[in-house]
Amino acid sequence: ADADTDADADADASGISLAEAEWRAAKVSTAADALMAPNGPIDAVKLATFYGCAQADPESKEAKKVAKEMGEQRTALRTALAAKASALSYAAAKASESGSTESSSATADALKMAV
Repeated sequence: ADADTDADADADASGISLAEAEWRAAKVSTAADALMAPNGPIDAVKLATFYGCAQADPESKEAKKVAKEMGEQRTALRTALAAKASALSYAAAKASESGSTESSSATADALKMAV
């Protein structure tokens, strides 16, 4: 019963407790990291090379296909990283509000590693 009371006390107007915010941050971080895993759907090196180098013939069908694929990967990556940063910053704010030094430092460390 005391654990339920503590969780309710930690919940804010959105109804999310510190523990839930940290759990969500961990899940979102794992999903975002999976996108860039060695066998994941986004090839970071290929993406960086594509946007970092001049393209030979932007009018060819192959170039358009590659540009579309790279655009989709870039959008997915940006969305995942923004969600990860948002979840981690929310969890860090919740930890700071609650005064939980252990949770706060762990969340802050995760946020630093993400950026």
